Amino acid sequence: MTLEKIQKKVRELNARTRQDLIKAIASPVLVVVISCGAFAMMHDEAQRWVLAFAFAWSLAGQRALHRGMRLATLPGDAAMTAALEYYHREVERRRALYRRGLLWSFGPIVLALGAFCLPFARNRELLPGALPFMILVALWIVAFFILRMRIQRDLQREIDDLKNVERNNH
Repeated sequence: MTLEKIQKKVRELNARTRQDLIKAIASPVLVVVISCGAFAMMHDEAQRWVLAFAFAWSLAGQRALHRGMRLATLPGDAAMTAALEYYHREVERRRALYRRGLLWSFGPIVLALGAFCLPFARNRELLPGALPFMILVALWIVAFFILRMRIQRDLQREIDDLKNVERNNH
């Protein structure tokens, strides 16, 4: 693996990480939309507290998700070893982002969706009308985990490739 190729991979990885951090901002927005819709429909105080907790959790999650995610740039004159170390750190940072994302981004959304769907599950008359929405939510959750597993597998492959390159360079 050449130095230019490593620098290109670092730039691509930085761009993807930056995009994922921007996408993570959508989590509290989605929780607010769900919460506003649910607040208008429900009169149960406990469900409103759950939605308020989901909102607070998603806002706190923004701090947790973005902690340590400041993107540094690879110096243009970096040696091969320094470039490999930098690339390894970037892959690990991206991996950490996906680990934290499950707790701090996905968790509040699922909690808000659960609180939103609970009245439909309790009232059998409302269930047929809400069933298509609930099926879409279930499909979204399955797709989320499939994509997440693929990204984790790709990141692990990158780490394994880096270890092989580092072994060959030493």
